[in-house]
Amino acid sequence: MTSSRIHVRIQDATATVCIQGRATCMQGPGLRAFIQRSAADGVRHFEIGLDDCEYMDSTILGTLAMLAMGQRDGRWSVELLNTPPRVLGQLTEMGLRPSFALASRPLPPPATTMTPLPAAPAADLAGTVREAHVALGRIDPANVARFAGVLEALDGEPANRNTAR
Repeated sequence: MTSSRIHVRIQDATATVCIQGRATCMQGPGLRAFIQRSAADGVRHFEIGLDDCEYMDSTILGTLAMLAMGQRDGRWSVELLNTPPRVLGQLTEMGLRPSFALASRPLPPPATTMTPLPAAPAADLAGTVREAHVALGRIDPANVARFAGVLEALDGEPANRNTAR
């Protein structure tokens, strides 16, 4: 198993994210913060290199759903590069596959051309997990029921209650 790493870079108006190994919720806050900073800095295209990605948990998939929503709103475009079959299956299962253009092209080795994704404060974890799972529900309504327990655990109440937040 490849060690879990995310490397990033911004070149002109393009942000590149390379995900290696098993991407988990612990990397979600850092990835979310990178996306937000990139957008604020004028990035108009995100390319997500998945050559060595073995697995993404629902928080990372939800962070990609946030990218898909920004693309749908016309804020940027998103392209997934070199997507392995297992990850493509995950994207399909979560209803994300139609949201992204897929391409195959070589990327330079992340360790030599990119920087490791900085960790975000642990205090950002619950908010990122919540936002990611809400985004998955917005992409595909089947995800609302699938992740109701996650949102219930985070909110401390049944997820189907209609309360203002």
